[in-house]
Amino acid sequence: MSKNVFGEAPEQEKSAIAVRIGEGVANQQTLRNIGLIIGREFKNRVTQRSFRISTIIILVLIVAGACVPTLIQYFSSKSNAQTKIAVINSAGAIGGLQGNTLTKYIQASLNGITATSALGQNTSANSPFAITAEPSGSVADLRKQVKNDNLDILLIIDRTATRNLNFTYYTHTDPDSNDTT
Repeated sequence: MSKNVFGEAPEQEKSAIAVRIGEGVANQQTLRNIGLIIGREFKNRVTQRSFRISTIIILVLIVAGACVPTLIQYFSSKSNAQTKIAVINSAGAIGGLQGNTLTKYIQASLNGITATSALGQNTSANSPFAITAEPSGSVADLRKQVKNDNLDILLIIDRTATRNLNFTYYTHTDPDSNDTT
């Protein structure tokens, strides 16, 4: 038997330490080899012509897919068309306004301009709403115009028996507009 000197490990312990150190080096070599293989394969795939073409095609499809809702909305909208509204006021003065002054106020409110600047103006061609006050024809005739898409909205303003304001409107999407009166 050999004599142990202070600070030295027996033979068995030395070999065990060497094996442990060797396993760590082997793990590092394995990870390094995996990294080299991944890098080489990535470079091979990226440099292939088919990879470049398919990447460009996929990018174009993604960009086109992101723009499709905007394009559909652009082509399906009525960009220059005005919404035609006929207003029948049977209620008299509303808030001190009646007749042409009330119509100009409604027009200014809907088109997003100040009421004082709209009082002296006619409906411009680029405003989204065109208001007609006191249209000719009966309510039944005007409802038929709404149903036939000659008029977009018919608004009837009147008062109830208790003098409260009552607003009734008709549109071409109104379920009650299917009648033939």
